[in-house]
Amino acid sequence: MTNVSELPTLRYQGAILVNLEVAVRQLTEALEKCVGVPAISWHILKALEARDGQHASELARRVGRAATSFTPNLDKLEAAGLVTRKADKTDRRAVRIYLTEAGANFVADHPQEVDEYTDVALRNILADDWDGFVRVLTALQDIE
Repeated sequence: MTNVSELPTLRYQGAILVNLEVAVRQLTEALEKCVGVPAISWHILKALEARDGQHASELARRVGRAATSFTPNLDKLEAAGLVTRKADKTDRRAVRIYLTEAGANFVADHPQEVDEYTDVALRNILADDWDGFVRVLTALQDIE
């Protein structure tokens, strides 16, 4: 077991939230450089690849966004020709989101870059550290 005094000191006066924000920003920027679209767009495309034709509100939940502020993300992807919106056949108030052929091709064309991004992002993290990080991250996400 590692002695606490041997652990690195957090930057920014040890402020956990600031350190998390900086880490997220760094990871987000690195992913955007790899795939050429905003990180949230990549996650939306991947969620649609896994299950196409989701309701917009369901898709927002799957990528950790509030449904009320999700429309601009879909607008950008639709303007880029990567997704399309279609009315739900059973509920005319609802909209389903689908990958276009260009969107499916975009996702298929980028696995190597995402693998490289993951390798770079995780290069200096040991397996034991990763397990602990996942436990901490999960606990932080469950704070109410």
